[in-house]
Amino acid sequence: MTLLVNSRTSRLQSSSKWLSRLLIVAAALLSFLMSACVPSEAITAEQRTFLDISLKYLGEYQLPKMEFKNTKVGGLSGLSYDKQRDRFYAISDDRSQLAPARFYTLKLILNNSSTGEIGIKKVEVEEVTLITNGQGETFAQGSIDPEGIALSSQGTVFISSEGSTKDGIAPFIREFELNTGKQLQSLPIPQRYLANDASDEEQSPRGIQNNLGFESLTLEPLSLAAANGDPFRLFTATESALLQDILPAASEEELQQPTRIRMMQYLIGEATPTLLVSENLYLHYPRLSAPSNH
Repeated sequence: MTLLVNSRTSRLQSSSKWLSRLLIVAAALLSFLMSACVPSEAITAEQRTFLDISLKYLGEYQLPKMEFKNTKVGGLSGLSYDKQRDRFYAISDDRSQLAPARFYTLKLILNNSSTGEIGIKKVEVEEVTLITNGQGETFAQGSIDPEGIALSSQGTVFISSEGSTKDGIAPFIREFELNTGKQLQSLPIPQRYLANDASDEEQSPRGIQNNLGFESLTLEPLSLAAANGDPFRLFTATESALLQDILPAASEEELQQPTRIRMMQYLIGEATPTLLVSENLYLHYPRLSAPSNH
């Protein structure tokens, strides 16, 4: 009887020790997981939205009158920086008049002075890429007014065109291969941005004003670091108000009315169709006159 009790006691003590060790291991694992879930330094929404980024003026450089591979270099409008190659891409906005619509690859050479100041020593034109439409043809003269260019992480560039409403040419935002200039897709533009028939007196004027369309074009900063195929966001804005957004003229006693500029945001990805996910109205107030000295 004594041996039986001792045997049971021994087994109970052994089980108790095993359970205690298991609880210690579980507690340690839980503590580790909880500490891993808590960031070492909390990041606020404001810090994520408003990055601590600033610009410093380095100088300016004017390209001389020149030709490159049978194209006249000039009318450079939008710029986009390729961090991986340390190159700039510049779109020409000469409307295919001096050469077919195109963008140039530029190399920026900086000059470090003895005082530590950094300036622009030279800009070299390294390549020209003609862009083509959906039929694989270069754009005809006057059929395009390219203004903005933005490099994506997919090895492509997005280019915006103001079009020409007076000639019945619609604005667009399209994606092209970086190396070949081949058109890949055309982003959907809502009908409210497209001009209607001006001769129809029953319709109120609608759409982008002539030569006041999509000038700006950019991608969210994280897009360039995203993995291949990940969705990213593209932003653009009209240079001025749509015809239907123009406010009535103010009287002489009133302050000048602001311009209603529309800002658009697209979501672009390989797995889903390109979507216009937001559209915002921005009130741009005219610059006030400088105060007089008397």
